[in-house]
Amino acid sequence: MTPKFAAVTTEAERRGRLPLSPVKEKSAADAKPLTRQAPTDENSAGSLTTGKLNVVRAAFKAGVKPSAIALQFGISQSDVRKALATEGGGRKSGR
Repeated sequence: MTPKFAAVTTEAERRGRLPLSPVKEKSAADAKPLTRQAPTDENSAGSLTTGKLNVVRAAFKAGVKPSAIALQFGISQSDVRKALATEGGGRKSGR
């Protein structure tokens, strides 16, 4: 273990982010196959609530970059893009 890696490991353990035992590598044969889940609602922009959708849109309109929005609210950049692509949500016109 290199000194740099040892320092990272020590700090991660101090923060409670690593298991106490060393991580063992899994072989490809032992891994479970990954399956994609179909989205439950096409207008949901990922797993974001209506409130988060509105906050993402407002932040973007205020000039905040999508990557900064994702970092600030702890969501993926993909969800930010989806929220911006579904502008307006399910609003009806006022006519």
